[in-house]
Amino acid sequence: MRTLRNIIVLLALASPLLMTRDADACPNVTVPVFNQHVKKTKDAQAALDREDLATAKRTVGSVLKLKDVKGIIGWTGTKDWREVGPVYRRAVRIDALATSRDPKATEEERTRALHDFEDEVMRELSEREKSDPTLLADHAELQSRLPTRTGPALMVLRTLRDEDLLGSAHAFAALARLEKAAGKVDAEKDARERCRNAAVKKSICDA
Repeated sequence: MRTLRNIIVLLALASPLLMTRDADACPNVTVPVFNQHVKKTKDAQAALDREDLATAKRTVGSVLKLKDVKGIIGWTGTKDWREVGPVYRRAVRIDALATSRDPKATEEERTRALHDFEDEVMRELSEREKSDPTLLADHAELQSRLPTRTGPALMVLRTLRDEDLLGSAHAFAALARLEKAAGKVDAEKDARERCRNAAVKKSICDA
């Protein structure tokens, strides 16, 4: 009984701290905070789409902290992880792509981005969700920038291209780089042309 009373006292003392912490420091997923995270994620996606990588990463930074409440969300907030999870996964996806696409990114940073994408996004999805072409294209794009993962990346990108399921300019740019490395001149040319047709910033197609 004494132990139980001690736990109750500790929880009572901790409650005010949990209630007053800054949302960005430790996300408390109430409806208003959740809506803020949704907006930040949308803004970050818009920044990524216009090739503003720094803004995308900065905007999505606080949303990534949703991971901190995953295990205790049932009593710290009012939103279920089934609602919060997709927003968090989108944030991880944006951050991983922005990191990988940064010309100044190191191989270590790109490896971490791919790991986060696979561990925090793909692992959480159903088999049906994992077969989404845009997800597969993003995954292959991330793989394409790591020497040890170019083989699987090329296979997936070629399959998506052949089935007319490839729409991302960055995915076409990745395919062009890999086709060039494979000595496939015509395939490289085709991928670069498709990249330019889809790209907001044409220079990504020439990397």
